[in-house]
Amino acid sequence: MSLIISDWDGTASDHKEILQIANGIITGRSYQEAEDLYNEAGELTLPVYFNPVTTKENDAQKIVMWKAEMINRLKADKFYEDMPDEAVKLRLLCPGCKILLVHKGVVKT
Repeated sequence: MSLIISDWDGTASDHKEILQIANGIITGRSYQEAEDLYNEAGELTLPVYFNPVTTKENDAQKIVMWKAEMINRLKADKFYEDMPDEAVKLRLLCPGCKILLVHKGVVKT
């Protein structure tokens, strides 16, 4: 069985079809934003992995490094991402995972 993981904001949040096939969510959001995500998501039953840094400490580099760490730790086969620059970096940092770019409703490999 393939392990399929997705980003949340702009990805699984906007493309509900991804939620039907994903096994989990890795978000760049800080753990301090967990309540906000769950309030936005409604009935989200997938496990969500939040960035362990505080909201104040969080930045673009820490987000990419967090996602890469979790993709590799979980041994994900596929990861859906909506940010092109993050997708490029994740492809380099996660060679064992197929990073799929979700852009305006279209998945690009």
